[in-house]
Amino acid sequence: MKTRALWGMMAVAVFVMMAFVMTVAPTNVRAQAPPSSCGNAIVEPGEECDPPTSPCTTSPGGAFGTCDAACQCIENTTTTIATTTSTIAVTTTVTTTSSTVTTLPSSCGNAIIDPGEQCDPPSSPCTTSPGGAFGTCDATCQCVANTTTTTLATTTTVSSTSSSTLVTTTSTLATTTTVATTSTTTTTVCSPTPENTSPTCGDMIDNDCDNLIDCADPDCAGIFPCPPAAKDPTTITFGHGGRLDRIHGHAKLTMTAVDLTTLPVNILLSDLQGVIYTDGLPAGALSPNSKGSIFLFRNSAAKTTGGMADVKIKKNKDGATYTFSFTSYGDLSGAKDSHMRLQFYIGDDPNAASDGRVFITREAPWKQTGNGWRAPKDH
Repeated sequence: MKTRALWGMMAVAVFVMMAFVMTVAPTNVRAQAPPSSCGNAIVEPGEECDPPTSPCTTSPGGAFGTCDAACQCIENTTTTIATTTSTIAVTTTVTTTSSTVTTLPSSCGNAIIDPGEQCDPPSSPCTTSPGGAFGTCDATCQCVANTTTTTLATTTTVSSTSSSTLVTTTSTLATTTTVATTSTTTTTVCSPTPENTSPTCGDMIDNDCDNLIDCADPDCAGIFPCPPAAKDPTTITFGHGGRLDRIHGHAKLTMTAVDLTTLPVNILLSDLQGVIYTDGLPAGALSPNSKGSIFLFRNSAAKTTGGMADVKIKKNKDGATYTFSFTSYGDLSGAKDSHMRLQFYIGDDPNAASDGRVFITREAPWKQTGNGWRAPKDH
């Protein structure tokens, strides 16, 4: 009985000692893990990641770590560069300078152009002031523009013409600040020039101021042919009741053949006092017949409007003469003297007189009728 108790106590003692030995272990002894194979892409015991350089997504290093050569996670390092911005404040100082101009009272009349004056002394011309060279200095030494009154002189030459009085007006107007217009009628002053050339003896003008025109002037008739307008029964009939006067003429002309469609034709009635009446047709107004022997012009309105009513020029069979007849309406009130002559013009070129294309009726008194005049018969 005692032996069993002894063995039992020994067994308890052994158990207690074994438990103590297992409980108290050396503190500097670490459990050894089996060696790892770093680089085999398998995270084994003792490794935090594998393979090296791979991101540590499931290791203590976190998503931002990188696997090193020992298959341990190394935390990535982020370097932050701080940027400092400096603001420089610029202050601008503006200095304002004000000036005051004081105008002193002028001394008008001291012959000095003071401030506020345009001229000095009064009544002097404004040649260097805003008034301009045509201004005058007034009593306050200010320039006042001169006022000029211009009279328009109207020169009127009255002649008997085909339809009405021919008025030639020459006006001279000077541009000024103020213009007063006065119209006056005067007689033209003739400025004589020699009338002894073909151009001056065929222009229907009294060039030498002796009231004798072209072939009616001895200065022309003594030099150029001035052939006669023969067989001329010209008549003048004065109109009544507002109707125009009428002149009807007829003459036989001897001349070298010309193209009447390219030349103007004119007539001129004058006496010893000058022109009474003129009329004519421009070049191209005459229309030839199919044979080119008759050239005609018609204007039925001329009875009321004035001018040529009809012209007929016939080339005679002899080939050297033409028969010229016409009727014209206008103002013939100047036909008062029996010493009248009628001229016929074929062309108005400078050679008309020298070529013998200015014709004139003979010099003989006309006969007065109950309502006008009739030229003397020469046949």
